[in-house]
Amino acid sequence: MADWTLLAKAFSASGIPALLTDQALPEIGRLATELLRECFGEEVFTIALTTQRENAAGNKLLETLDFLVRRGAESIDAALLSGGEAVLVSEALSLAIALYPATRSGRRIQTLLRDEVSAPLDVVRAPSYVRMLRRAALLGGFRHELRQAVGQRLESSHGPSLPRGFTPRSERAVVDCPDISPRSVAA
Repeated sequence: MADWTLLAKAFSASGIPALLTDQALPEIGRLATELLRECFGEEVFTIALTTQRENAAGNKLLETLDFLVRRGAESIDAALLSGGEAVLVSEALSLAIALYPATRSGRRIQTLLRDEVSAPLDVVRAPSYVRMLRRAALLGGFRHELRQAVGQRLESSHGPSLPRGFTPRSERAVVDCPDISPRSVAA
């Protein structure tokens, strides 16, 4: 019976799964920070993920999963980011979580779907997003020719399938991005 008790404890939420999570979070934060560096051309934001914090009284550690954003050395509330910054920070974290297993196993990611993530980005931020996607494609092990195809053109058109009452700002928006240099993306 003692063996079963030990196994139950090892596979409980505070056992092996918690240890694997604690092991993964620093690497996920590093990947997200690297993607943001590609996006902004420098380290504007850093991402850290933590699994414990003190309670209000400061006498006990609580289990949590906190997402910390730093601009330089200063921690900032993610709610205070501009709309474009918030999209890019959120996407960097999502991509880092998707990339983590590939970086650990050495296996290539075969498919990476992004559905309208960049819709809120303006034409100034859209090229930054493309640079981030190219870096993610490199980290995920995509073939060179596929990485170079990422973001050649961002196109949005509003057709007859718009919800009733929706008024688009324009009928069509196109951003050509062939001149985006894949600085550190070229492998």
